[in-house]
Amino acid sequence: MRTNSPLYSNMPGYAKERKVSASDDPKHCLVVLDRNLCPEFKGKNRWIVIDTMTKTGPTFTSLRKAAAALDMLAVDPDKFKDQIIRLQKAQVSKPSATNVSTRLQQMLEDEFDFSEISEMIRELTAATRVVAIGKDDEGNTEYEEVIDYQTREKGLKLLLSYLVGQPVQRQEIITRTVKTQEEIMNKLETDPNYRAGFKKMFGSIFSDDGEIEADIIED
Repeated sequence: MRTNSPLYSNMPGYAKERKVSASDDPKHCLVVLDRNLCPEFKGKNRWIVIDTMTKTGPTFTSLRKAAAALDMLAVDPDKFKDQIIRLQKAQVSKPSATNVSTRLQQMLEDEFDFSEISEMIRELTAATRVVAIGKDDEGNTEYEEVIDYQTREKGLKLLLSYLVGQPVQRQEIITRTVKTQEEIMNKLETDPNYRAGFKKMFGSIFSDDGEIEADIIED
């Protein structure tokens, strides 16, 4: 059963709490704290589930995992001990493109809400900058606030990428077949059309029998 009025909401980094159902002490709770705001609690990860009786508990990389552990432990700490261990192991598994992306997404969701992100994009699309426009009669530099077109363009592109999607990028694929010198010479000797093409391209360096006409320049 959740507490109607949080008992430990004045603790630094307070995020959430649950009364321990299996405890007879009405003040025995589990509290989720942000370790960035309460460094006296040790651990590897940002979020910690503190037992108010023992002042210790497991830590987690995301508020979501810490809240899940809180709900399980508050019902019966012993019964859900193995599940808490699995939760902790899942967050320290070998990094891969999938779990790194998932963990990063969870951390960003905990750090920013959608209203904050929306406001940041709005600020980008209305960005301005201050430039020097000259000096006054006393020699002091005068400044003017102008539109920052470059930043606004980036903000608009970001906005459109969320609303519409990224445009398809054109890709030109060029394939070439590279022949060795021996292959070229064999082709010249055996293929009249190939030889005619070379003759047309390089002028009259070829004789009628296909031999290359060239002057030998001696040092």
